[in-house]
This record gives sequence, C-alpha cells and structure tokens, in this order.
Amino acid sequence: FSEFTAKANPDVAELAPGISKALITTLFGLSVTVPALASFAFFRNRIDELVAQSSLLAEHVFADFKRSTPVAAKQSAKPQRKRPEEELAQRLADQQGTRPSSPPGG
Repeated sequence: FSEFTAKANPDVAELAPGISKALITTLFGLSVTVPALASFAFFRNRIDELVAQSSLLAEHVFADFKRSTPVAAKQSAKPQRKRPEEELAQRLADQQGTRPSSPPGG
C-alpha cells in the first residue's frame, strides 16, 4: 500500500500483491480466531456448570450440618430473657441500691 503515498494514481498491478497478502493474512487470522473463541465459550460454559453444581452440593452438605446441630446448643447460644416482673424488680433495686427479692411464685 505504499504505492498510494508514492503516486496519486497507482497501477492495479502494483496494488494486487499487497491486497492479496492482506486477504491471506486475514484468512489465517480468522481460521485461528474462530475456533479459539468457540473453544473459549465451550470451556467457560462448562466451568460455569461445574461451579453451579459444586455450589449446590456445598449448600446440601452445610444444610445437613446445620440440621444436625443439637437443640441444647442452639438454646444455650440464645441469651435468656428475664420475665417482666424480674426486670422490674431489678430496675427498682438498682434505683434503691438494694438487691431484688425473688418475686412470688418464681
């Protein structure tokens, strides 16, 4: 294509080898690129499937693990809340500076 810079109107016979070389190079480039992109798409989709399957498997494994946790451990992990009467007695005792007496029936 250097003929364009050298002459205003280059001869077709002078341009033909450059055009031929460009077309052949493009053909070889596409013959490598198209299969490479197809392979990339195939393997990317396969990896996505494997990730999804392993994620589901992990969820099932951990769901079974969560269900097998003893009930006593779950209850001890929760803070025990006092009954309203006990909370009121504690607040009154804190205000008066004395210890609360145990409420009747408790």
